[in-house]
Amino acid sequence: MSFLKLSTMQYPLFEGDVRLEHPEITECQTGDTFPCPEGFVKIKYVEPPTIDSNLNQYLIEEFPQQIDGVWTQVFSVGTRTAEEIATIQSAIKMAQEQNNKFMPKPQVQNTSGSGSAPNVVA
Repeated sequence: MSFLKLSTMQYPLFEGDVRLEHPEITECQTGDTFPCPEGFVKIKYVEPPTIDSNLNQYLIEEFPQQIDGVWTQVFSVGTRTAEEIATIQSAIKMAQEQNNKFMPKPQVQNTSGSGSAPNVVA
């Protein structure tokens, strides 16, 4: 849950931010029981739009808007350039290479030969 402070239009604010200005709000008051003090409004959560999974698009959280009198979360969808996508793909590849250095692939134990039973981890 997020809040907007009307006097400054500061957003996003969260329960801890509101408590700093209103210490009378108890720790037991949280989530649905958290009060909305004067000068603040609760922002209505909305599901973000679906974006493609191939890095072409990204979500942008815009400033909340009043929709039918209710302050509501707003999203838009941005589109990346080919250069931005290439930069991200390069960073992903570099991270994977670094990860492979520190996380070597497990060696497969050959258990087909005769001898003692293979080690089994339970």
